[in-house]
Amino acid sequence: MVAHLASPLLKGCGTVISRNNLALLYQDKGDYDKALPLLEQTLAVRERVLGVEHPDTLSSRNNLAMLYQDKGDYDKALPLLEQTLKVCEKTFGLKHPNTRAVWKNLQSCREKLKGGEEEGTAGVVTKP
Repeated sequence: MVAHLASPLLKGCGTVISRNNLALLYQDKGDYDKALPLLEQTLAVRERVLGVEHPDTLSSRNNLAMLYQDKGDYDKALPLLEQTLKVCEKTFGLKHPNTRAVWKNLQSCREKLKGGEEEGTAGVVTKP
């Protein structure tokens, strides 16, 4: 089974997870400028290596959208959340917890675009 560890899908996996976790730490601390490039890199790698429908890719897209929402950049968050929800519904179904979390995040973003609440994250999906 050692050859399995050399799989291209697993190569650098620890680096991607560490980058994601560091970005979430920066985000929690409010250091969005440090978190943003890390989340963008994580999403790009996961899209390329795992594909756009993989659960980790969906989590990364959601996390990036939530960072934009935390920054108040709802125009960037909204399309990411809409895209993520569409793929979650197709991949997991309507009742899956990840689909529901993204739906909740999307609704929160839409409310904020209309002038609703100003702070906080509705429900970050933080799976690495």
